[in-house]
Amino acid sequence: PGTAGRSKPVSDEEEDDLEGTGDGAGSPASAGQMSEEELTRMLNEARAAFKRHDKDGSGTIDAGELQEALAEAEVLVSREEADAMIRDFGVETGEVDFKFFAIMTGMTLEDMDRCEALG
Repeated sequence: PGTAGRSKPVSDEEEDDLEGTGDGAGSPASAGQMSEEELTRMLNEARAAFKRHDKDGSGTIDAGELQEALAEAEVLVSREEADAMIRDFGVETGEVDFKFFAIMTGMTLEDMDRCEALG
C-alpha cells in the first residue's frame, strides 16, 4: 500500500469550515467560495512553494519535485504516486506548470480564473 493521502490531521473546526458547517469565523463570505483575501493568500503560498521546488527555474516541476512539495505540505506520496498524479492530469511531458501544481495543491479551476480576474 502506498502512502498517498496521508496528511496531517484536520481539526474539527477546520473540517466544519471545509464542509461549510462552521460558525463562519474566518470562513469565506459565501459557502464553497474563498474570499479574495484567502484566495490571494493561497495563491501566494502555492507560488512560493512552486518556486522553491522548481530548482532549475524551468517553470515546471517533475515528479520528484512534486513529491518534495507535497511532503512539505505533510502529504506523503512515493515517486511512483507522484508520477501517476502527473499522468492523471494528462501531462505527457512528466512535468507540471504552476497552474497544474496549484490545482494539485487544492485550488480549483474557478479559483484560478478568479486569480486571473484579480490581476
